[in-house]
Amino acid sequence: MLKTDLLDRFLTDSVKHKKPMECSEALFDTIDTLFLQVNPDGTIRYCNRVCREATGYSLEETEGRMFWEVFFPPEERGFIQNLFEEALSGVFNALISGLKLILIPTDCSDHSRISIKYGIRLAQESNATIKLICVQESFDSDENQEIASQSAEGQNVGACTKLKQFWESFQKEIPCELEVRKGDVVSEVINAAKKEACDLIIMSSHGYKGLIYSMKGSTTEKVTRYAPCPVLCVKNEGRQFIA
Repeated sequence: MLKTDLLDRFLTDSVKHKKPMECSEALFDTIDTLFLQVNPDGTIRYCNRVCREATGYSLEETEGRMFWEVFFPPEERGFIQNLFEEALSGVFNALISGLKLILIPTDCSDHSRISIKYGIRLAQESNATIKLICVQESFDSDENQEIASQSAEGQNVGACTKLKQFWESFQKEIPCELEVRKGDVVSEVINAAKKEACDLIIMSSHGYKGLIYSMKGSTTEKVTRYAPCPVLCVKNEGRQFIA
């Protein structure tokens, strides 16, 4: 348990003045236990105060370096690296072994391409099928109901064509189902995942930050909360382990 004075200091100095990620890091700096966060390739993302004191390195000096190079002597680094890669491979194999259907929502924009790249990679490794869906939140209305109906039908056809062209731009010959839905994005993604009994949902984050994020919440965050299966959220920025 954290002492009251430490918790009060964390709340006053961190929560009120820092971003969510910085708040988490500030909290880990108050504990007297080694805490290390690494990326899938083994590079250090964050190490807390105890780690920095043990190594003599600052946060800037450790970030981006392989953790086995910082925390282990030269004669043990090869063994630790192999151990880490074997463990990571085991997790990856366990993940993909049960994949049969991967659901990927997209708005056919550039920022959504990264989630499809991950989906393609996982589908290739597991022989899974991809289901690509595009949700039309609303169609333009018109005072004349017949014209409005025709407009909605035309937009739906246009969305189907756009989704087909978007998928074809990846030039991958793997099984893929395409579907355009109409309605609330979160609800339709959840409904599709339940109806098709999808094993995994992959979404790219739009990167909402700060107060806007805390009040509104992103589509990805809401899908993650209510999804009937695991959700892989992929950021567009930063290190990727696929091309």
